[in-house]
Amino acid sequence: MRLIIWLIGLVWIVMGLCSVLVPHRTKNMMQKYIGTKKIQVLAGIVLLMGILLVVGSFKARIHLYVLILGFLALLKGILLFIKPEIAQKIVNWWLNRSERAYQIGGLVVYTLGLFLLIWG
Repeated sequence: MRLIIWLIGLVWIVMGLCSVLVPHRTKNMMQKYIGTKKIQVLAGIVLLMGILLVVGSFKARIHLYVLILGFLALLKGILLFIKPEIAQKIVNWWLNRSERAYQIGGLVVYTLGLFLLIWG
C-alpha cells in the first residue's frame, strides 16, 4: 500500500512541477482534456485516489496526513458526483485562471506530493 501512496505522490509532484515550470502547456492540456470530459470521469479518478489514500494511510509513516488527504479527495469526488453543475462551474473557473495561478496551484500540489513521498 505504501507503493500506491508513493505513486500518487510522484504523480502529484510531476503535475505540480509541470504547472510551475510550463504553466501555459499545463493550462492548454487541462482545457483540452478536463474541459471536454464529463465531470463523472474526473469524479471517478478523484474518488479512486481518495479510497487508495484512505486505505493506504494505515500503512503510512504519518498516518494522519495521508488519511486527511484521502478524506478530502473522497469529499471532492462525492461533490463532483452529486453536484456536477457546481463542479463544472468550478472546473471552468479553474480553466480560466492566469498562468500565475497555475504556478501557485502547482507549487501546492508539488508540496503535497513531496510530503506523500516523505511520509507515505
